[in-house]
Amino acid sequence: MGKAFNIACGGNFTLLQLLALLEDILGKKINRVFQEPQPGDVKHSLADISRARKLLSYHPKVGFREGLERTIEWFSRRLKG
Repeated sequence: MGKAFNIACGGNFTLLQLLALLEDILGKKINRVFQEPQPGDVKHSLADISRARKLLSYHPKVGFREGLERTIEWFSRRLKG
């Protein structure tokens, strides 16, 4: 039977940190709307990559910012046709 793995950078980032990075990468201001927490909201999240490290010898080669930059570039290329 197969196994499931978390493949991530091994760190955690707040939504505000993500927005700040996206603003920096895109060179655009993102409007923030603050509201009360909603039922089902996840307050803290962190992908535990220890299983992937142990069984796959996985070690992230790309940091969070670079991963965002690559993802934005990938989508930009596809949207342009």
